[in-house]
Amino acid sequence: MSTLNVTSIQNPAAPQANLSLNADGTVTLPVFTGPSAPLLFQAGTLWYNTTASALQIRDAANTGWVATSSGGGGGTVTGVTATAPLVSSGGAAPNLTINAATTGALGAVQIGTNLQVTGGTISIFDASDTQKGVVEMATAAEAATGTSATLAAPVAFSVPKDAANMTGAAILPSGTNAQRVAIATPTVGMTRFNTDYTPDSLEVYDGTAWKQVAYVPTISGLSDLTPANGSTLPSAGTYNNITINAGVTVTATALTVLRAKGTVTINGTINANNVGNPGAVQNNVSVVGGVQAQSTSGTRGNGIGAAGGVYGFLPYIGSGGGSGSANANDAGATGGYGGNSGGSVVIIADGPIVLGASAIIQCAGQAGAAGVVYSVTYGAGAAGGGGGSGGLILLQSSISLSLAAGSQLFANGGAGGAGVLGGTITAPGYGGGGGGGGYIVLNSSSTTDASTKNVTGGAGGISSGASVPFSPLPAGQGAGFGGAGGAGSTTSASGTAGSAGQTLLNVYI
Repeated sequence: MSTLNVTSIQNPAAPQANLSLNADGTVTLPVFTGPSAPLLFQAGTLWYNTTASALQIRDAANTGWVATSSGGGGGTVTGVTATAPLVSSGGAAPNLTINAATTGALGAVQIGTNLQVTGGTISIFDASDTQKGVVEMATAAEAATGTSATLAAPVAFSVPKDAANMTGAAILPSGTNAQRVAIATPTVGMTRFNTDYTPDSLEVYDGTAWKQVAYVPTISGLSDLTPANGSTLPSAGTYNNITINAGVTVTATALTVLRAKGTVTINGTINANNVGNPGAVQNNVSVVGGVQAQSTSGTRGNGIGAAGGVYGFLPYIGSGGGSGSANANDAGATGGYGGNSGGSVVIIADGPIVLGASAIIQCAGQAGAAGVVYSVTYGAGAAGGGGGSGGLILLQSSISLSLAAGSQLFANGGAGGAGVLGGTITAPGYGGGGGGGGYIVLNSSSTTDASTKNVTGGAGGISSGASVPFSPLPAGQGAGFGGAGGAGSTTSASGTAGSAGQTLLNVYI
């Protein structure tokens, strides 16, 4: 049996704390009880504070009373101060890390390995059966007053910068041109959905302006046009896409008007030379070539050819040259006929039009024919015919035009025909005038053009022999279209050249 000798434990200012020996040999330690601390104490003394309802113990330095906890720990932490990262669990990837802020870096909070917030504010709201949990980084107003624009931005202008691992779809900002003005300083690559386009489509900022992104709808019931080599294009038609492959040459009619709802791609050749309005035929009198406002073929004149005129490209077809004259009473000679105008190729697309490096579209006018002398018995000479005007090339896209270096567009006028000397008295024959150049028209809000273009007027025809003292036999006049036709000669000089045509940008039809 164990024995414990106790002399006396007294607390004059509190109830007596007695030490008792239990029957099993254990000792019940004395605990001082009362509203105030005992007067006699030492390190480790226990005191139940009846005012605070808490058990307190004298600290190891015997300098103060410390409250103890119950229930195996716990309690409420009202503040945490740390000079090093605060880690909630060990390991290489702690669940919670708080890095202190410095003058050179913002503080950072990292939860696990998938969420880190540097600066800014993060709020995580509880989820419920009817409401998903919400994570709020910052409101638009909070972002507007932030110190770093790269850390948070208003929702209206923010999308992920890297969506490489996303497999769904993103909803981009959408609105009108007027609403786009709110983006005061756009940056290169910004993309939005513009509801002012017809049809509505994407647009992107290229550093200078907002440009519509190609939108190519598929129209039910329409087919693609991909002509074979050596074929003739339809004179009119509407298609989904039009493609002329490299190595393919197709012929166009006098007026070819094609429309595409999708993309037009040309890497081959469209040949519309000499297929427009016809020149005047030989009828032993000179005729006027291409001065009608309708730009029709040459018609019979009065023997005094007039210079071809300059007209707008409606209704799209150039003029034929006038024929040369010969002595109407002399069956031994015939004036040369006028040249045909170049044809007109009009392509209008809702999608982009792309001409590759090997693309060629040619709508050149035909040269006037030389005069013809059948017999040396008679003395009449024969005048040459006037050259036909160049035709029209019109490319119009609602999205963009791209003409690569190496691509070629021709709408030049035809040369005047040469005059031919007469029979035994060598009567002169005068040269015809050159045809005026045609039109090249490129229409698009976005055009990249590195092509070679030719709208020159045709050269005048050569005269043969000197003037003689009797009425001259006029040569055919060059036809006018984009440029004036040249005059047929009435002297030993050659006919005059046609004027150059015109290259026009964004003259919409």
